[in-house]
Amino acid sequence: MSDRDVSRWRRTSVHDVATTIDRLESAVAEFGGIKRIARVDQAEVARLGGARVAPAEVLIIENPGLVAELAAVDPELLSELPIRVFAWQDAEGQTWVRTAPPSRIGDGDSDHPEVQEVRAAIDRILGGWLDLAVAADGERSCDRDLGHRGEDW
Repeated sequence: MSDRDVSRWRRTSVHDVATTIDRLESAVAEFGGIKRIARVDQAEVARLGGARVAPAEVLIIENPGLVAELAAVDPELLSELPIRVFAWQDAEGQTWVRTAPPSRIGDGDSDHPEVQEVRAAIDRILGGWLDLAVAADGERSCDRDLGHRGEDW
């Protein structure tokens, strides 16, 4: 596996796909203030289209307060929201999880202070949630402060 295969926004999980997304969903719910838009079983959707694929799910979430802040700056910034976290099982049975980096909000070129603050909050907190989702039970793969409940992201 190359350094490009595992990164802050694309990593392996010690759990199966459903458990990884369950753990992520629990972390989001405990944090508060985040709206769960949907959880989609992509493998089931593929089966409806006639394909048989390994487990794959996407969790779609967003923070209404941050959406309002970004919309006030420039509605086009919302094109990268809501946040989508995708988990899948590869051909070898390894579970992976990935999401787009927060730097993509505003194509990464907005220097507006509100946009920078939103990116930093999402970076810190979403990264921590991914760490919790993929870690072995009782293990934290990061020591990041996840901020105050619902206030930072």
